[in-house]
Amino acid sequence: MTISSTTLRATASGNGSTTAFAYNFRVLATAELLVYVRTTATGAESLRSVGSGSANYGISGVGSASGGTVTFVTAPTAAETVILLRDTGLTQNTDYVENDPFSAESHETALDRLTMITQELDEEVSRSFKVSKTNAIATSEFVDNAATRASKLLGFNSSGNLEATTGRVSSVSVSAVNPGGSPTASFTTASGALALGIVTGATGATGAAGSASAVLTTRGDVLKRGASAVERLAIGSANTVLSTNGTDPAWSTVTNAMLAGSIDLTSKVTGTLPLAQGGIGATSLASAGIAALAADQTFTAANRGTITVDNDLSLDLSVTNNWKVTPSGGAALTFTNHTAGQSGNILLINSGGHAISLHANTKGDANLATTISVAGTYWLSYFDDGTNAYVVTSAVFA
Repeated sequence: MTISSTTLRATASGNGSTTAFAYNFRVLATAELLVYVRTTATGAESLRSVGSGSANYGISGVGSASGGTVTFVTAPTAAETVILLRDTGLTQNTDYVENDPFSAESHETALDRLTMITQELDEEVSRSFKVSKTNAIATSEFVDNAATRASKLLGFNSSGNLEATTGRVSSVSVSAVNPGGSPTASFTTASGALALGIVTGATGATGAAGSASAVLTTRGDVLKRGASAVERLAIGSANTVLSTNGTDPAWSTVTNAMLAGSIDLTSKVTGTLPLAQGGIGATSLASAGIAALAADQTFTAANRGTITVDNDLSLDLSVTNNWKVTPSGGAALTFTNHTAGQSGNILLINSGGHAISLHANTKGDANLATTISVAGTYWLSYFDDGTNAYVVTSAVFA
């Protein structure tokens, strides 16, 4: 027969039920067909053998030009792959005896065996790393002994030839490079030594001159980028915030300008109010017990203002709403800093019967000044329209 095909391998996936796997090439002996079961996920291989055990198989078609079948006792699983590979023995079993008949079949079988061996060697070479036909390599041999090669990797030297190399960093050295220089790095393959040259900063924040801990000298310090180097920004004083002028960061106190446009309480408060604004959990001014200026209010508790003592009869409306006045002499009842809508009360104790007149912007009935000039205690109420204060009084208290 002839060998017209170079096929010498068959591969199939298991499924947990199929036990028979075909091969379509000639093998000359049962032992010359290798049967592997490979775990697909891990690549682990198991070389099986002929037998009746759960891990064994049987074979048919040995010697047939069309091949045959390998039948497993236990079906390979879906996680396994079956590989059938011809592996012809490297022997010559045909003996030519002088003057014996020349057997064409025996002679052809011997030639077939040589062809099979050649195909199998070619298949092994095809699975090997090799340089191309146009690429030259000085040598593929190692002169290093086993002790020299131990714990090293196969690599290439600067000439592109094979050598044993550590392939890993075994030591690191660091040297300083002056500011303005370029960092460097070199690796010695024979020893596994890595050498680094690190540019040092003017403040010593990087490289061999120091570390960040040497720059940050105080708890709370922060690093900032200066004009040309990394610099320390010392911790700010209490109740300051980190702000910026658009160029550099700095610690600052909170100003109205910082908050302008950021807080709007004119209509509502969203979120949870802090304790200082009415209590934890309040989600609006009303639920926090805060009166909104632009809404009707019903007060369920007493509301009172402070009483300011002012005995000169000149009352500043920007100070308070309510006064207690005990004049020591005659004077005009005068209001300053008029505010439209403001109203209040005055307890006038004129025990000396001092003459009291009305300022031009203090309005009362025709007898007001005469009444309160008589010795006694009076309760005056006023309402201001922004220009004038309009005043009424009680009768003298007994």
